[in-house]
Amino acid sequence: MVFKGSRGPEWCEHARAIEAIKGLGDAAELQRSVWFVSSLLTAAEATERVWETMDPNDGLLVVDASNNEPLIRPTNSEAAADVKDGWNESARTHMA
Repeated sequence: MVFKGSRGPEWCEHARAIEAIKGLGDAAELQRSVWFVSSLLTAAEATERVWETMDPNDGLLVVDASNNEPLIRPTNSEAAADVKDGWNESARTHMA
């Protein structure tokens, strides 16, 4: 799980997102804004729980490691389309 927040004084607002991440299950911050989480929730449920605490200008990427699928918010961004397309292409290449 990776999240990108606004820079500056708004960063303190991301305490809510961090608490939401920790509330998903066993969570370890690998580096700033990059987390590994083991959870009983689906990736979609985890994404929604964290995203609801974030600002719409932020970004969130959740990777379902069990099913090799990325979920990204906001979904209407060019980055989201690039991640999804690249992820799918990489999966096809490595599973062939």
